[in-house]
Amino acid sequence: MTSVLDLNTSPSDQAHAATRAEQRGRFMICNWVRPVMLHYRLDPSDLQPLVPFPLDLYNQHAYLSLVALSITNLRLGVGGRWIRILPRPALAPCSHPMLNLRTYVRFRNQTGIHFLARWISTRIARFFGLRSFGLPCQPAHLDYRHTPAQGAFQGHVRDISSGGELKYHLRTADDGGPSPATADSLDQFLLERYAAFTYRQGVIRQFRVRHEPWRITPLEGDIPDTSILNENSPLRHRTAFSHAVCCHDLTKVSISRPRWLTTNLDPPRNCGAISNHPLQS
Repeated sequence: MTSVLDLNTSPSDQAHAATRAEQRGRFMICNWVRPVMLHYRLDPSDLQPLVPFPLDLYNQHAYLSLVALSITNLRLGVGGRWIRILPRPALAPCSHPMLNLRTYVRFRNQTGIHFLARWISTRIARFFGLRSFGLPCQPAHLDYRHTPAQGAFQGHVRDISSGGELKYHLRTADDGGPSPATADSLDQFLLERYAAFTYRQGVIRQFRVRHEPWRITPLEGDIPDTSILNENSPLRHRTAFSHAVCCHDLTKVSISRPRWLTTNLDPPRNCGAISNHPLQS
């Protein structure tokens, strides 16, 4: 039986309804703390060979986003309160910084995101993300100093395998507080996404997230190093910086269990060209 979603509801509410219709429930719950997003524009023909799904475009452009955030209080949707009372050493993998490189895709009449790379400091989190969700995971040193109260955001990420780095020194561009993205705007296109599609070893997985709508503040400043986009990547010199934003914290983010999708979709010729860490193979 197919459920018809009310298109007048928010994308977050639609995602929640779809999750309930698919009977997948809350697999994991966590907080997303002090996210910073760096958005890049590029020609779809440069990006499509790296992505195993049709790209979702905005004004005929494809987009990449580097998303720097910290995950805290990560726990299973069932039994989470027991995980929270475990000794501190056992809780270490449940809170960690992360950097995602994502793009925007369509699959089976749905829009969502696809992760091209994902840098995490803890091996357990990398292993779990790879095996459960089919997410690409690379080891990295991550240092975020995001202080919204002072309007200052600094970050330094170094890929342990390649030595590539991301460095940014940003500040809020105005004195206004965080606000939702404007309807039909580029920010709404980039932010209001509640489904993710992954591809690994011939298997496509889909999972959904649910949280309050994003509230954002524009950022300005310097991004002196983006060499974490591997020198061997066809994207290295073909991206144009679009803009940066910081986002308010999101609590009790609900993540559905991954769903395996049956398909005969072949991987793109250069799939995985951005990151080639052994955990991804």
